[in-house]
Amino acid sequence: MTDSVFKANLAHLGGAPVLGRLAAGLRRWRDRNAALREFERLDDHDLRDIGVDRYGLRALIDARLTEREVRERCSDRI
Repeated sequence: MTDSVFKANLAHLGGAPVLGRLAAGLRRWRDRNAALREFERLDDHDLRDIGVDRYGLRALIDARLTEREVRERCSDRI
């Protein structure tokens, strides 16, 4: 189900704001774990090449996801 269809279905429910936050949280969790798996496949040399160390992966991914969420919220208001 695409995000737009999911959002449209939520509009018909009384608890749409709560369900929307739950869906956003689940999407963030899924995206974070997928990104972590991708980065964990790289060896230390490859990570150094892109300027990341293994211990900073979670912080980097969380920062990028937060940036994306802010951009999405701003574009929704336009």
